[in-house]
Amino acid sequence: MATTLQDLNISGLKFYEPPGAPTAPKIADGTSTSELQSNFLKLLTVQLQNQDPMNPVESAEMTSQLAQLNMVDGINTMNKTMSSLVDLMRGADFVNYSNTVGRSALVAGNELLFDGQNPIAFALQFAQPMPKARLQITDSS
Repeated sequence: MATTLQDLNISGLKFYEPPGAPTAPKIADGTSTSELQSNFLKLLTVQLQNQDPMNPVESAEMTSQLAQLNMVDGINTMNKTMSSLVDLMRGADFVNYSNTVGRSALVAGNELLFDGQNPIAFALQFAQPMPKARLQITDSS
């Protein structure tokens, strides 16, 4: 089964090759947007060269197809840009989190859980200064 137009071996079908193009064979699967655009423009050129002058090709259809290819290329470019922005934002988050290394956080609450073995740290905040405050734990509850 033919995978490219060159493999079809249609007599009289000419392909556009720009001057100075590399002669080394390029491995391509034909699915990238630039390759699709290039193939489309090659087909368009051949079609325009070989069209019947009495029954010309509809230019609106060709323009629509080219616009769709350009739109897909724009979406792919936007996806790459968004991915790089997300990566930058993640990197910025790590830099912001690095400021918290070695620091402690206080959380408001009315319970304290102690397993009887591991020490715990806590803080108290009073509405007014308490010069002589004392904490007494009376039982497990």
